[in-house]
Amino acid sequence: MSGCASSQPSTRRAAPVRRSPWADSKASIGSGGIKRVTAGMTRSKFFGRQVIKERIDKTSRLEKWTDDFFTGLMENIERHVMAALQKEFNSFFEKWFSILMPDDNINVRINEDFTPVIEQNGFETEYQNLSGGEKTSVALAYRLALNMVINSMIESIKTKDLIILDEPTDGFSNEQLDKLRDVINELNLRQIIIVSHDPKIDTFVDNVIRLHKDSHVSRVVSQ
Repeated sequence: MSGCASSQPSTRRAAPVRRSPWADSKASIGSGGIKRVTAGMTRSKFFGRQVIKERIDKTSRLEKWTDDFFTGLMENIERHVMAALQKEFNSFFEKWFSILMPDDNINVRINEDFTPVIEQNGFETEYQNLSGGEKTSVALAYRLALNMVINSMIESIKTKDLIILDEPTDGFSNEQLDKLRDVINELNLRQIIIVSHDPKIDTFVDNVIRLHKDSHVSRVVSQ
């Protein structure tokens, strides 16, 4: 018995190939996308540099404006303020000195550096060439003028009605002592403290406190 064996052809199925989600992108990059990415990066760098350049230019313009205009403006304001202060200071200085030294042969003023300028008999002279009373008059007038200017500049100052004068009558004549009384009345302050060894001061103050110093120790002896 003869037999015949037949076989059916077998069919093989290929497994599906998974595509990467980036496959299309890679394909596009490979076909010219690299150029587009490179161009985008170049534009980004260009705009970044442009922003930095604009900021530098703006800073340079601001610096130039500060140098050309603002600094000059501040210096001009400072000159005007100092000129006004100098004028006010000089006015007070001349006023107090003329009360203490009513002599037309000697005059005082201050220069732009706030330094006293003394004229005697029409000629400028040095402070060292003055007599004792004249020196004291210049120094006291200057201190009083300075006190007035500071009080007028600083509104919140808490000592506007107080002044302390330490030995303000050194070298004064009796006539000048009387003039000091006029200055005190003109000041019109609530409290003036005068430290002095001159007994005539007692005659035009409200209260006198006497101190005695012994072996470098001061104590109140009467008041």
